[in-house]
Formats: sequence, C-alpha cells, structure tokens
Amino acid sequence: MNLCERGSHAHPRASWPGLPRRYRTGSAGRIIPRGLPVTGTPGPGRHPVPELVLLAIGAALFAVARVLDLDGLFIGSIFVCIVAGLAAVFSSKLAHQSLRTKIAATVIGLAATVFGAAWLLTHASSTEIFSPALIGYVGGGLALSGLINTVIHRHGPQK
Repeated sequence: MNLCERGSHAHPRASWPGLPRRYRTGSAGRIIPRGLPVTGTPGPGRHPVPELVLLAIGAALFAVARVLDLDGLFIGSIFVCIVAGLAAVFSSKLAHQSLRTKIAATVIGLAATVFGAAWLLTHASSTEIFSPALIGYVGGGLALSGLINTVIHRHGPQK
C-alpha cells in the first residue's frame, strides 16, 4: 500500500495512480470496488430527521388533546411520541446495516408490535405497570426505524 508521510502520521494517498477502473477511492483514500454499496462502514450515520418530525407531530397532537380534552387523541399522541423517540434511537445503528437487516428489523418490529397490542387487549383490566405490552412500543419503534431506513436505503443517499 502506498503511504505518504505527513508529519508523524502515515495515511493512504487520496488518489491511487494506476488504480484499475473496477475500483474507486472512497473517503480517506479507501479502495472500494465499483458497484458495491457502501453499507456497514464506520462514520457518522444519518440524522433521524423523519423520526424527529414524527416526534414533533406527536407532541403537537399531545398539546391539542390536552387543550380540547380529547382522550383518544391524547393516548394516540403518547404512542406516537414513544414510538418515534425509540425509532430515532434505533436509526443511528440501523442506518449502517444492510438492506436485508433493515427488512428483518421491520418484520421483527411488526411482530413485537402485534404481540404487545394483543397482550394489551387481552389483559386490559390488569393493573401491571411493566407488562409485556411494553414490547409493543419497542417493536413499534423498531418497525418504524426499519421502514424509514429501508426507504432511505432504496432511494439512495440525498446529496
């Protein structure tokens, strides 16, 4: 590997003379085969803007529900806020994964959401605070994060 000295650090050259056309150089001079997606690479992930917009919408719905005293909207807004907040947390790691992993996360999240909702409906009279219904919230966040990351992955990075 050709290295050039800069100060006390050796680093790969930014351009590789004589590099075959089937390869390209990525950031920091890494050699990347052309045509392969650059997934799973270290570095900053995408910003969870869609998730945070949904969180803001949920907060606005929460405020409207409190002012207008609408119980159904109040409960729905809490669900939206929790799921969107968890999705924003999950997206930082899920953004670096392959498309197959993102789809698997979406399916697992949907299954967990269905399980949590079914548990909540069958045990509605129970007074448990930490019930298995909480799995539905985590599953909803994982499903939302997987869905958003899959759509972003399929449409490519924004420039």
